[in-house]
Amino acid sequence: MKCTKKYRLSYTERAERIVAGLSLEEKVSLMGGNSGRMESPADSGQDHYNYTPFPAGGIDKAGIPAMLFCDGPRGVVCGTGKTTCFPVSMLRGATFDVELEEKIGRAIGRETRASGGNLFAGVCINLPYHPGWGRSQETYGEDSFHIGEM
Repeated sequence: MKCTKKYRLSYTERAERIVAGLSLEEKVSLMGGNSGRMESPADSGQDHYNYTPFPAGGIDKAGIPAMLFCDGPRGVVCGTGKTTCFPVSMLRGATFDVELEEKIGRAIGRETRASGGNLFAGVCINLPYHPGWGRSQETYGEDSFHIGEM
C-alpha cells in the first residue's frame, strides 16, 4: 500500500480523537510506564533481564496498546537466547554501510515481533562527547551527519 498524505493524516486525526477522550491522569500515565521500575529477573521469576518484553503505558479501554519494550543494543535481548547477536552499533557505524544497517534493522524488527515486543530500544542516537560515557558503543559514532545517515 502506498503511504499517501491523506492516509497519514487519517492516523493523525484518529490519534487526536483518542487523546481528546483521555483524562489528564490517563495522558500522564502514558508517559510514565506501568510499574515505576523494571523488575529484576529474581523479582519476576524469569531466567534473565527482559526475558519477556517489558510493558509500558497503554490504556485498554481507549484502544491504546502498551509498548512492549525489548532491550538491545546488539540485537533483541528478549526470549530464549535464540536471537541474533549483531556487532555493537559503533562497529556497524564504522562500516558507513547504510544498506547493511537497513537489513540489520529489519532483522531486529522481525526478532522483536517474534519475541512479542513492539519497541526495540537498541541504537542510541546520542553524540558521545566523552569517551568514558558507558554507553558510547551503542551509538554509531560522533558525527551528527553520520548518525543521521546510519
